Amino acid sequence: MSRPFTRRAFIASLACATSAAAASVMTACSKTGKGANAEQTAAFLDVIPLREGQEEAAYNSALLQQAIDDASKKSGSVHLGPGTFYFAWMKATDEGNCVVEMRDNVEVRGSGKDATILKPLGRYAMTGEAPHGIDMFYYDGFDDRRYLDNASFYDFTIDGESTQGSLRGYNASGKGFFFKLFRGCTWERVEVRNTDGTGFGADYPVDCVMRDCSAIGCGKNATEDSFGASGFGVGVGLSEDESMVIENCTSSANTKFGFFFEHQSLYRLNGVGARRAKGFQVTNCTAWGNLINFGGNRAYDVVYDYCVSDQPKKSDDELYTDYAFTFVEHSVRILVRNATVDQMYTDVLADPSSSAAIEWALSRNVAHVGASGNNEFRPENSTTRAEAAEFFWRYAGRPGMLPLRYDYFDDPSSDVSADSFCADAVRWLEDDEIAAGNNFRAEDKITIQEICLAMLRYAYLVEDASSEASRALTLSGEDTKWETPSKPSSQEEEKVALDWACEQGIVTKAEAADSKVSFTRARMMGMLQALDNAKTTTAK
Repeated sequence: MSRPFTRRAFIASLACATSAAAASVMTACSKTGKGANAEQTAAFLDVIPLREGQEEAAYNSALLQQAIDDASKKSGSVHLGPGTFYFAWMKATDEGNCVVEMRDNVEVRGSGKDATILKPLGRYAMTGEAPHGIDMFYYDGFDDRRYLDNASFYDFTIDGESTQGSLRGYNASGKGFFFKLFRGCTWERVEVRNTDGTGFGADYPVDCVMRDCSAIGCGKNATEDSFGASGFGVGVGLSEDESMVIENCTSSANTKFGFFFEHQSLYRLNGVGARRAKGFQVTNCTAWGNLINFGGNRAYDVVYDYCVSDQPKKSDDELYTDYAFTFVEHSVRILVRNATVDQMYTDVLADPSSSAAIEWALSRNVAHVGASGNNEFRPENSTTRAEAAEFFWRYAGRPGMLPLRYDYFDDPSSDVSADSFCADAVRWLEDDEIAAGNNFRAEDKITIQEICLAMLRYAYLVEDASSEASRALTLSGEDTKWETPSKPSSQEEEKVALDWACEQGIVTKAEAADSKVSFTRARMMGMLQALDNAKTTTAK
């Protein structure tokens, strides 16, 4: 049986391990095929000789760090063979402890997700070391504003089951990847599981890709009220160049979020003040069994395409997932398209015309369903102006200005406070002059005439590049338009809006003829779906 790894054992073996690592790397460099020239040999490392067993943790860490350092000098590769390999932490960081620090221009390639298993080692309860968790791969260029460039990772698994920081000392460290400021980096077929904190911790990415990766059971040292503790966690807000594609990835059974974006100005970090980004895409990704499957905290400029939110049971009668999609803290410019949401409202009737529209609304995050207490839609209730504003705003991609941590918003209306659920929506409607006036009448029932007028004004706005409505749709990669009449005078606007809505199939002639009446929440979903069906899109 392997003996538990302790800090004392680490100190005793470190000097030997470091010298052995250097010798092993030199040997590995010399084992390229016959005829390889010196440049090729320096740029490529054969499989480095990691050793199995907990007692080899210090040796493996020193060897891997040396291999990465050497590969960086010649833009080389570090290949990891099949096996389960333990690693000791080598460096205390500001937040916790790490196994290896990543370098520029290095590819780390395993022998397959199921073949190469990397296991950081060290439990605080046993060793008294690493109270804040152990990160497997670490890079922090924040203070110096220096990016990690062109690192890539393929075909291995990080399993954090053999490490755990103090339960009282959780601070979001203990990640598979803890990266701050990285550019041109790629992950493919990498799995992270059972970490104390977030699996893929990715702050301030520029032109990066995560593809065919998975996060399972991450955030094990956290609670539902902790920060971090997600599968894929992306921190943003340092540069307007920030961008990332996450595609064909899965995230399951993580303590907090499956996929998560968060503006770091919430933590009052110096210089984190970008209000726009090049853009983030989450495509063909699946999440299940997380507290929230897809979400954001002051997120912005994110497109979710063809994502799946599933809802397995935590127990026979309890569902763990609170929400499929949810975005809080003034998140703006978020587009959700073609999502599949396993959850459904408990009170949605079997009427196909109603349930189909509500299902469409869930696929667009116009409506969002949750667990007990958040799983009733109230389809037959009349729609208030506040509810209509919120639904319409979500449909439009949450247009608006992104606030920073220190920004203060006034109440958007005399009857809508800044902390109201519809405050961002009402603020947008007034900023883009879809609705105006100091008294929004939030609790009044909205009428057919009012919603048709708002929709026509919106259809004009998407062709105005200076509008928030148009800016929100630039994320889509498409030009979106509606066939609209010439702009009418203010005296004719209401009639023109009703006629236009009839022509587009948004309302019936009977509804247009009796346009001063209110309508149900289910009907609101039907009208938004009809508005969506009436648009034309062309690729940019």
